[in-house]
Amino acid sequence: MTTASTDATSYSDLNLNGQGKKFISLERNYTLLDGSFEASTEDVPFWSSAIGNGNYIVYPNFNPAPSLTVTFDSPQTQGLTFLFDTATGDYLYSFYVVYYDGATLLESKSYFCTNAIFYADYSGAAYDNIEIIVNNSLPLRRAKIDGIVVGEIKTFTGNDIESETLVKECDLDAESLPYGTATLRVTSSTDISPYFAARQRIDVWHDDVLLGVYFLDTVSRISEKRWQINAVDGIGILQDMDFAGGDYTGVGASAYSIISTLVSGSGLSVVYDNIADATCIGILKTQSRRNALQQVLFRLGASARMEGLDLHLFAAPTSPSGTKSKDKVYMGATIDTDTPKSAVVYNVDDYYQAADGMVVIGNTRYAYSTTTLTSNYVTAGNAAQVTINGTTLVTLVDATAILARAYAFYARRNRWKGRFVWDGEKLGDRLTLPTSWTTLTGNIYKMTLTISGIVAAEVEALE
Repeated sequence: MTTASTDATSYSDLNLNGQGKKFISLERNYTLLDGSFEASTEDVPFWSSAIGNGNYIVYPNFNPAPSLTVTFDSPQTQGLTFLFDTATGDYLYSFYVVYYDGATLLESKSYFCTNAIFYADYSGAAYDNIEIIVNNSLPLRRAKIDGIVVGEIKTFTGNDIESETLVKECDLDAESLPYGTATLRVTSSTDISPYFAARQRIDVWHDDVLLGVYFLDTVSRISEKRWQINAVDGIGILQDMDFAGGDYTGVGASAYSIISTLVSGSGLSVVYDNIADATCIGILKTQSRRNALQQVLFRLGASARMEGLDLHLFAAPTSPSGTKSKDKVYMGATIDTDTPKSAVVYNVDDYYQAADGMVVIGNTRYAYSTTTLTSNYVTAGNAAQVTINGTTLVTLVDATAILARAYAFYARRNRWKGRFVWDGEKLGDRLTLPTSWTTLTGNIYKMTLTISGIVAAEVEALE
């Protein structure tokens, strides 16, 4: 889904990913001085540059009316759920949507809203783009749209939910790119099958805290009134999206620019927490966007985690951010020690254009030469070695530093495994974690959250 508007503020982010944040604004009676509003350190969603006049009874109270267009990746037949200013509860009083199939107008329909999450029903022919035109907002307020979701939102509360399990994982050495999953068991007295559409968005909340945004993968009806829903996070969505390949031989390309291409149209926003840009030289083969992204992240040494629809790219911190108190940790935490490694072997593939090359991207063939770099540990016995293969964006110029990074990673052998009460910890966080006899300071690389009255997390952290 892509959006465009000439009526938005210059700081609007038209991804419309429904983050639901409160941003400070000088609109009348908008910003509460309670500490819950934040300065706009990132782009806000769609905010109109125009402000409605002081009387919303006047129809319309914008002149001219703000509008935006939305183009979908595939034809749609369902209605749309509009997320207005969900963090504050503000909403548009009225707007209308013009539905198109290509350039053919299908229907123009008016809607009158009653809350910040509004379902705009539709029962016409399949459409692939729309124009949204705002009539009325609250007096002296901007028109704000935080997100648009295909289909109607179904809300499950505690009584409807049998179990919720969220698995979050990252690779601290960027050799893989895991995606998060959600497994939900729900009950309903009515048939909820019509709500399940391909990659339907699923938001998981606990006590007004957003635990994750997921997208439907599979659903099983396990009895008359019970369903199991399996979903993946935004990185999992990238696995479904194909990448035709790219040639970055010669002078190379910015990692940031490649990443921007790989996430375009996915609805994800990229946040670089402490990762600098770098030049990538080589190729990206025809593959999924997730696999292509992993190649770029390996070049950068960046791990990834999802926060809502923000894709955070980060290098794991080396200093602890806090200590988990013993009264928040369940009994049974352990410290596991990996077997020592004898060496890290890195087979560096350097790609170049060649008429007889076996790798084809578009109409161009590529070959590669392989150079093997080895970094040995001082280890007794016949310990196994680690071998890194298959990278396509690293040249020999950069490979020595990357080998040193991997060498340092595999020298870290102690892992804390246990369960604690989750207090907002994130993948990559470096914490001091207790056991019954000592503590270990490590970076979290996996969390399995189970949700009931509290959120408990099965955690693995690397020292």
